[in-house]
Amino acid sequence: MFEKYKGTIDLFKVIYDEYHYQAVSLEDLYSKPYIELEVYGVDALCWITFQGEKYLFKDIWGELISEEFAKFFVFLCVSYRFTAFGDRYGVITKSFLKNKEIHNILDDQQFF
Repeated sequence: MFEKYKGTIDLFKVIYDEYHYQAVSLEDLYSKPYIELEVYGVDALCWITFQGEKYLFKDIWGELISEEFAKFFVFLCVSYRFTAFGDRYGVITKSFLKNKEIHNILDDQQFF
């Protein structure tokens, strides 16, 4: 996941490299077709399309700790990378659900 980016992934750099667009802020990107706001997650901010795959950017640190525990106990888990998106810091992970599965889950959810 984002193999050519070492250390903290700078999503402004990723967007520039991938789409040749120089973003100035998160708000600047919300109208772009490769950014999709996430409305269901508590700490999720947006999805970014990178090399044909969707990745979720989350404004949360606990995911990194959970991943380390899962690896220690040899559980299968999603993989996270520490990420900067402008002045926001968090993690990014590849979508692990297929489109049909996502719609089924959302249809079954009780949000209130």
